[in-house]
Amino acid sequence: MKRFTLAAVAVIGAVCSIAFAGPAQAMGAADIAGHWMGFGQSSNLPAVQDSFFDVFADITPTKNRRFSIDLLLPAVQRVTIDGTISESGNVNIEGKGGGIHFNAHGKAIAMGDGSVRLAALQYHFDGGGLMDDGFILLLQAQGGSNWSKPPPQGDFPDVSGNWAGDYSSSTGPGGGAFDMDLRQIRMGGGANGGGTPTSAFSGGVHMGNVYVPAVQSFFDVFCDVFGTVGLPAVQGNGSMASDCALIGLLRPGQGGSPGIIAILIGLLLPAVQGNGVPAVQVNYALYGSFFDIFTEVWTGKMGSFDMGKARAVLSGK
Repeated sequence: MKRFTLAAVAVIGAVCSIAFAGPAQAMGAADIAGHWMGFGQSSNLPAVQDSFFDVFADITPTKNRRFSIDLLLPAVQRVTIDGTISESGNVNIEGKGGGIHFNAHGKAIAMGDGSVRLAALQYHFDGGGLMDDGFILLLQAQGGSNWSKPPPQGDFPDVSGNWAGDYSSSTGPGGGAFDMDLRQIRMGGGANGGGTPTSAFSGGVHMGNVYVPAVQSFFDVFCDVFGTVGLPAVQGNGSMASDCALIGLLRPGQGGSPGIIAILIGLLLPAVQGNGVPAVQVNYALYGSFFDIFTEVWTGKMGSFDMGKARAVLSGK
């Protein structure tokens, strides 16, 4: 078994069709308000190790489908610029600050019941002697602008811990272990920990025995992740399940090989029947690159090379 050293991104959202097919749910500037987190892929910026980097953005609505975005990028650090979003979710961002000109376009889509939101952008910036083009994939922390202030009826579920399970491919020969190691992100805890619970979490995900048709071989995939989980809601089966979402990046090793992207869509179940053990159930799809995700979000045309189902239960805090 090989350890996969190409880039990989994983996303977990609400249980529904795994495809983005069909028109995106209508979204306004107020809908995309809040904290966004994810990853980018640089085309030619030498300051970014392995051409992949973390991205964080805080969006504040203004008026007439406009918003202000406070964006944290490598090399240019933090920049605050303006953007617009159309009724169909098309996003355009452009502005100048600190000698940097930045622009991006793409789409924001709402999945499942609309509480899981993903944005895929193609960007360009220049200034300060630097120039770069690439792609950004972002996930909105659930709760929007309320992501770090849980409603009075209860905190966001704490998914911290080790999760163990398996997955099966519906379109290929792969299948095997599916494991997660997650930690809830808390605000204002300081060096001593504690703080206010948020809907966001980080950690790692492992999928074993992943078959990649492009090289006709199997790999173990390990990726760093950011994620988000919503407040529990009663589902059709009577369980108090929560929509959850997660995106991650497996940074490439030597040689800077092209990335593989994964999207998983599922629910956090606080207790499996009878044993009180929380579980996560997801569908997944695997893609060959950031561009494949951007194209699917933008056009709705599927571009994955593998799909399947995964399940994991909390095995220890």
